[in-house]
Amino acid sequence: DHRDLHSFPTRRSSDLGFDTLFWRLRQEDKPVNNFIEVDFCGVTARKCHLIKRHKQLLTQVADSEGEVKISKTDLHGNRYHLVAADFSDVSRLREKLEESEVDYQCPTLVLAECALVYADSKKVEEMLSWLSSAFTSITFINYEQFNMNDKFGSVMLENLLSRGCQLAGVAACKDTQSQISRFTRNGWQSVTCWNMNQVYSLLPQAEITRVERLEGLDEKELLRQLFDHYCITVARSEERRVGKE
Repeated sequence: DHRDLHSFPTRRSSDLGFDTLFWRLRQEDKPVNNFIEVDFCGVTARKCHLIKRHKQLLTQVADSEGEVKISKTDLHGNRYHLVAADFSDVSRLREKLEESEVDYQCPTLVLAECALVYADSKKVEEMLSWLSSAFTSITFINYEQFNMNDKFGSVMLENLLSRGCQLAGVAACKDTQSQISRFTRNGWQSVTCWNMNQVYSLLPQAEITRVERLEGLDEKELLRQLFDHYCITVARSEERRVGKE
């Protein structure tokens, strides 16, 4: 079940944007055909530099037959691609994906972590519409804020704004329905949204206990409030074929 995987890790720079998912998948021998990571040039430049410096990272981005190409901001191997782009610029995103040998016919998974909320809502919807129409089979997993209109959410929003985090796409974080509808009105056929309390409750109890002990978690009510304001949305789009169910 080989698939392409595209990652929009973050809209913030600083110490973020250095996700190690590709190398963890390689270590676990997971069948990812092509991993494409998209971020701003300031983040990709630093990550390219770090990968180039560490042989244990660099040797994984291509197989023994593949060539690795590295520029200041982009890296291309035949297993992994790191490219600088604003994902809300559809023409530029398409160009970068095609430079990364994207296969529109391959089952594809897109991961976005607190990314869409930082981009203009109209541009995000244009990107979602293009993705749903361009790929034969695609799943989008989005993790970000929601329920931002209640008192707790308003305080969160004020704190983020005071730190210079401009949430241009916060309108889509109003509630569950707003998270779902931006996908359904842009061609995605199946969309489900869970708050993080629901997700947390489905984790193995032994693992929850282990993590809470490690973290010294004693403010569970605050954690529940926080989890009520983050969600995971899973959207799927499959090409409809005439004469087939």
